[in-house]
Amino acid sequence: MLAIHELYQNKPNQWQARLIAELALLLTDLNQIARREPLSQETGTQDRFQQRLIYRLLAAVDEHFRDGLSLADLETQFFVSRYYICRLFKQETGLTFSQYINRKRVSLAQQLLKDPELNVAQVCREVGFLYPQHFTSVFRQMTGMTPSNYRKSSEKAGR
Repeated sequence: MLAIHELYQNKPNQWQARLIAELALLLTDLNQIARREPLSQETGTQDRFQQRLIYRLLAAVDEHFRDGLSLADLETQFFVSRYYICRLFKQETGLTFSQYINRKRVSLAQQLLKDPELNVAQVCREVGFLYPQHFTSVFRQMTGMTPSNYRKSSEKAGR
């Protein structure tokens, strides 16, 4: 939410495309949250703690996935071990911590690549990857194509 507010307030280059991408991610996140089961009255204290913790962890990751967030950061912020965080992520999302962050980054990258004024290197940095080669590798692994090929195919689909 902070990213959306900052984009609207600062209006950097291509702010509208970035805002649309951020809103799409927010809607995806809200949809995922809506599908989760609500806590029942019979849920034990430990289960309620886990549920609150995972919501807070997901919110922190969703807010800072572009900033080089690490398990050590979450460990320090939430006072729980990285192993516990990993287990909760896998249990709640079906993905490892790294897979979850990479999925968020690639999803945002897919939206940003539709903007022809942003080059692939800019998109790479915008979504939180430090190295273009790693970005391309993760993007290809998740989508089956390179970022450049994805951009070309989305341009063809848009015509």
